[in-house]
Amino acid sequence: MKRVLCVLFAVCLLLSGICVNATESAVQKELSIIFSNEPAQHNPWTDLSYSVTVTLPDGEEVYTRGTGYVKGLYVPELDTYHTLRNGDVINLTIPAVYNNYYKEDFEFTYILNVNRENSDIPVISVSTGRKKINPVKIPAYINYNVTGSGGVYIPAGTLVEYMNPDNHNSMRSCKVKLSDGRITWIPMSSVARSDHNFTIPDDLTDYDRENFVNSMGYESKTPYLIWVNKERQRLTVFLGSKGNWKAVNTFPVATGKNATPTPTVVCEYTYKTRWVTPSYTCDPVLSLYDGYAIHNQPVNPSGYVTDTTIGNPASAGCVRMLKKDVDWVASYVPVKTTVVIY
Repeated sequence: MKRVLCVLFAVCLLLSGICVNATESAVQKELSIIFSNEPAQHNPWTDLSYSVTVTLPDGEEVYTRGTGYVKGLYVPELDTYHTLRNGDVINLTIPAVYNNYYKEDFEFTYILNVNRENSDIPVISVSTGRKKINPVKIPAYINYNVTGSGGVYIPAGTLVEYMNPDNHNSMRSCKVKLSDGRITWIPMSSVARSDHNFTIPDDLTDYDRENFVNSMGYESKTPYLIWVNKERQRLTVFLGSKGNWKAVNTFPVATGKNATPTPTVVCEYTYKTRWVTPSYTCDPVLSLYDGYAIHNQPVNPSGYVTDTTIGNPASAGCVRMLKKDVDWVASYVPVKTTVVIY
């Protein structure tokens, strides 16, 4: 069952000055992290990794001893002994066996004892080592009272999530989600959609990318997995298997613009083809579902790219890549590979 890293990580700064000798003191700091049944990033049977960063004046050192517990059970793998300087990091990994055993509220506590040769207290910051991954949600307001498909009534002024139009050419109606989770189709004229660019800088590491897909429990019929991160406009190819995906390459992309967003979905790369029309050509095209695909930037009959945008939403719903990048993906990633768009 997928569970999310709960918001709670409390760094308790309860400091106890225990004299070791005339010039040495001990400082104890406690890190508590709790997982719960909340929706969805935490996955059992995966190692969980964290880090403790020590911040000190340059040139100073501290000696640390750390001890870790899961639900009060001593975990010897978490014992650490280090001499650290400013900016050094203690990396901690909780073995998957503990993660799997405590399926309800998985709680991890790490206690750091820091000995220094003066009376000053070091500042210790604690990080889960995970960066938050958010699905892109496009807000919209309802212009007038409207009744959507299924008899769903929405009064004017209601805030909804704009999802996608019926057709990016006609744009007659659109799918929206209400705050209570209901989804309905309404006339496009009834929606005032945000045009804000929700892209944020791509500051993820391969560790962050691997941690996300492994914690979500994604699996694939092939040894490959593709993740399109709409929030950062990046496509990452992984190699491995469920719970053990390793990032092998990451590329900038252009997903759908706000009017024609790329759906948030888990689907499958179904076949490889090419699109040739009087106005543009895309080759190769990695087809997904319902006309959505991963492909190169469209090229007009004169051989020029019709829209050079990469790194920001720009397409009619497909995932656009540089020609050399999509060629790489098409060469290595086989049909039937899972594609995560999130």
